[in-house]
Amino acid sequence: MMKHLMFSKSYIPLLLHGKKTATIRAKHPGVKPGEEVIVHAGGKIIGKAKVLEVRRLRLDEITDEVARLDGFNSSEELRAALRKHYPNLGSRDTVYLVIFELVEKYENFINEHLEAWPYSESPQEVAVLALTHLNLDRDQRKILSLVAREGSIRRAAAKLGDIRLRHVVRGVLRQAAKMLEEKGLLTRIGSRE
Repeated sequence: MMKHLMFSKSYIPLLLHGKKTATIRAKHPGVKPGEEVIVHAGGKIIGKAKVLEVRRLRLDEITDEVARLDGFNSSEELRAALRKHYPNLGSRDTVYLVIFELVEKYENFINEHLEAWPYSESPQEVAVLALTHLNLDRDQRKILSLVAREGSIRRAAAKLGDIRLRHVVRGVLRQAAKMLEEKGLLTRIGSRE
């Protein structure tokens, strides 16, 4: 199964024009040199990248050269941006530098939540329908409420505590969609008469 690197929507131009070829993460990103990863930005899959290097360093060891790889003008600018993402990050805390090369760009970005999604309703709309019409247990209700409020599987998983919980969110959504189909409240694309 292919791994993923997630970025903010604001980084799309830098990624696509090769001006952002690195990222700094507060936790180990779970990728290794040589691996190909899916690149997400703003809830869209924008391409594939090859991981060239993963290095551990302290925040105060970030150089201007590293900052430029990450799309910033200086190490001070990068550290300021990191502190916005990770407010509790201290100058001596360890971060992880991932250097990558975008090896495939998708001209038409793929909506992350629409891949293999067989309904014209978005996951957010399905979550709202399920919360309104289905008898759900507490965990299902919590997850679907997050999808309904956050508007994306990725953000709902992050609110659950880890972006890697997307598969859990997708599973609950698919189960809810199936129940809605059984009640005649949801129809697959291509199944409408």
